[in-house]
Order: sequence, then structure tokens, then C-alpha cells
Amino acid sequence: MHLKITKVKRKDRVYEYAKIVHTYRENGKIKQKILKNLGRIRSPEDLRRFKEILESMRREEKILIAPAKDIRVLNSLDFGIIYTVEKLWDAHGISRALAKSFNNRKSRFDAAKVVRLLVARRLQEPSSDLSTYEWIRTEAFADAEEIKLQHIYRTLDLLVERKERIESGIFKELQQTLGLKTDLVFYDLTSSYFEGNGPELAEYGKSRDEKPNKKQLILAVALIDGIPIFHEVFEGNTADRSTLKRAVERLKGCFDIERIIFVADRGLFSAENLDFLEEEGYEFIIAMKRRRDKEVEKLMTTPVRSRRQAFAVEVKREGNRRYILCFNRDTEREQKEQLRETRRSLEKKLRELAESYWREGKGRKPAPESILRRAFELLGEHRRLFEVKFEDGLKFSLNQKAWRYENSIAGRFLLVTTSDLVARRIMESYKELRSVEEAFREIKSFLDLRPIYHFEDRRVRAHVFECILAYLTKALIGKLVTYQSSTATLRALRRIKMIELTIQDERMFLVKQMEESDAEIFRSLGIELPPKQM
Repeated sequence: MHLKITKVKRKDRVYEYAKIVHTYRENGKIKQKILKNLGRIRSPEDLRRFKEILESMRREEKILIAPAKDIRVLNSLDFGIIYTVEKLWDAHGISRALAKSFNNRKSRFDAAKVVRLLVARRLQEPSSDLSTYEWIRTEAFADAEEIKLQHIYRTLDLLVERKERIESGIFKELQQTLGLKTDLVFYDLTSSYFEGNGPELAEYGKSRDEKPNKKQLILAVALIDGIPIFHEVFEGNTADRSTLKRAVERLKGCFDIERIIFVADRGLFSAENLDFLEEEGYEFIIAMKRRRDKEVEKLMTTPVRSRRQAFAVEVKREGNRRYILCFNRDTEREQKEQLRETRRSLEKKLRELAESYWREGKGRKPAPESILRRAFELLGEHRRLFEVKFEDGLKFSLNQKAWRYENSIAGRFLLVTTSDLVARRIMESYKELRSVEEAFREIKSFLDLRPIYHFEDRRVRAHVFECILAYLTKALIGKLVTYQSSTATLRALRRIKMIELTIQDERMFLVKQMEESDAEIFRSLGIELPPKQM
């Protein structure tokens, strides 16, 4: 088996083509069999690559003909995720953006490679940085012998120091490869709590994890077309609304996005926020809080006649602002049934609490304040549905006005916007905000944002950035592999291993036999199949 180079002259130019051939003798004559056509040699790099293919095929041949007693399997190494992240990042410019962001450094280690391996590990199996370092050394197929533990920590610091440059660089690259549309930017917030005191940015605040007794951080993420383009980490007691100004500054300053429609959820609504967005020249679609505002309650209950399953209609215009009432009949049925079930459940619990007061015996009974407090705890967010008081025991009744209002707004929500889009498109754009919520679920569960192993602000911020980059990679995979979920794709990639073995004392690496479905994943991702031997 050898590399054969053929020269072909066309007009005044000579072209070289390469093929791998097997020479053999048959009936006294020397013959050649073409094993693989490699194509035209356009550069020294092509020739080098063709020689590597030849060596790979020779190793494969050696494995096939070697006696079983001469083959010794040494290890099975993680490979599929590592290979995919590297090739996908190369194809979409993410590696190039990282390299540019990390240039002008005196340090000699490859920080971009370290980031790639950190993300690959998070997609493979989230763990601490120390465990990731051990994985790189012992369980990962990666050319990373020069990487030391301190290189990982230094890379995390670089992620924080050069965060804005990295995010804007990746965004520009993805604009080219994906053609990201910048007319809709989706923005939302989540929180993640700490066990113990945590770093300085850990504070008590509005908890979305239902852990009000634990310190937390606030995470804001902006997505375009399902891809996270930037994020911010705030102190745990930061008000939702105050994060908005920072987001607008980033969009204009780092991403040069001048005309967008800003889509956000109810938690960011305030008259001050809307004024700010209008002053900055940004259009917006924001959901209104459905309660405790007489004007909103009036608009929410506007009579609308329509036989459609779902509809959106403009119910008010005030200057540049339009108020869009949205309705879905299936959601209406579901919410009304849920209301009835909630009512039945709460009435039962309140009766049991009232009866328990008289079962306390002849001893000292609980104070009225204690009984009322327990009643309000039982009601929770549904406190508005019941009137509760203490008069010779616990008394309660349904708040008929609140009950009628909750039933009248079932299946409805109200949007305020300055966009000139038709009402139905405004409703659809807001529903796309669910992709942001899905991103948060992925970041907090699949990517395992918690537990947060760091106790310094900069390391916590780096840890979050690492999670965001991992989610970006998963979202990119989801865009390209459309016939199955990105979760299923990653599960398949995790199964692809690199086998380390020796044949007659020669060390080799062999990709474990792949299924046709695995090959289809690589084709869908637009990256070359991994070589069988390395």
C-alpha cells in the first residue's frame, strides 16, 4: 500500500492527483488496485493530509491481519463530544473568535483549547474543575499533555477578563455562518442559589428556585434565534428591572444592534422601563402583569368575539404604545379546570386547619395570629381568592370578585408593544420567549449550573460563562440536526469512544465501531467523519 501521485497536463498547466494503491502480483504480472482516490493536490497541506490518511489505512490493515494474541486493549477514552466540539467550533468561527480574544498574551499555553475542553467536559458530564483536569489527563482523547491545572484556572480568569470581546467575536462569526436575524432579541432572568455564604455577589433576593432562605446570584441571558449572544451575572438582590439598562448598553455598544424588538416577560415591566426603552429607540414586546392594576384588569376582560382557537387583537392605543390582548381556548379550559381544583384543595386545607383549632384540647390553644399565619401560608400565591379572618376560630369564604376575575382572564394575556407588527405576529413573537425559559432549564439541569464549586466572584462568573458556551454548542447542534433532539444527539456522541491499544508493542488509537446513525449526525453537522485510526 502506497501513495501514488499522477500528473495531468491541461493546456499550459500541470495538475497533480493522489490515490492510495495496493501493488500485487498476478500470473507473473505486477498489478495495482486503487484503494482510495484522494483528489487533487492543491497545497503542501493537502499532501501532508493524504500521507496521514495513508498511515491510518496502514494501521488499519495491520490491525486486521494481526493475531489476536498480539493485540492488547489499554483504555477506552471519551472522543465523540471532544471531536464534535472542536470541528463544530472550527466550522462556525467560535475557535477563531476565542483565539483572537486571547491574543497578545505572554502565556504559552493554548487558552482556546482549554475552553474547548472545559465545554466538552460539561457536555460529557458536568464536574468540578479539578475533576475536569483529571478527566483531560486520564479519560479524554485530547492532545493536551501540556495543559496543567493552573492553566485551567488561568483560562477561567481570562473568560471573565475578556468576556465582552469573546461574546461579540462569537456573535459576529455566527452572523456569518448562521445568518442570525437581529430583529428580535429575547431576554429573561433566572437565579441560582448557593449552599452556605457563597461569594460576595451572593445575596438574598427574589428566588426562582423557591429557596428564599438561601443566597443566590441573578443570571440574565439574551438570545437571538435560539442562540445565546450574551449574558450577565448580577448580585442576588438585584431588581429584575435594573438589569435592563445593562442589556441595552451591551446590544448597542458591543453588538452594534441599533434596531431590534426587545421581548421580555412580566417581571421586567414597569413604566420606567418602557420609557427607557422608548428613549433609547428600541421597540419592545412586554407582557403586562395581570393583577393589581385597574387599567390592565379592564383591558384583560375586554369582550372579544371570535370563533378562532387562538387570536390576538389590539384593545388600546396610547401614543406609540399598542396593547394586544391574546387568547387561547385550550389554555382557557386548562386554566379554569386548574382553578377549580385549586379551590377544592384550598377549601379542604382551610377546613382542616379550622377544625384542628378545636381539637387542640383544653390546654392553651394557638394564638389567633398563629392560625392566620398558617392559613396565609397554605393559600400562598392564591391568597387573593379567599377572605380569611379569626372570630372564635378560623373563618373563611371565597372572594367572589376575585374568583370571577380569575375565570374571566383564563387563557388570556396582555402585551404592550411599540412594534408595528400585526397583532398575531406580536403574540407569536412573545411565545418564542419560551425558548429563553427552555435555555434556562437546560443551563440549570442538563448543563448542571449547580452546584457552584467556586467561592470567588470571578470564578463563579467564569463557571456561568462556561455553562453558557456549552448551551450555545448544544443549541447549535439542535439547529443542524433536525431529525432528533439535541439531547438525543449528544447522548449518541457520548457513546463514541477512542480505543487505546498496542499491536506487537506498537501503540495505536482506534475509533470504536460507529453506527450509520452516528455517521449521519456528523453529516448533518457538516463536519467530516472522524478517521478510524489516529
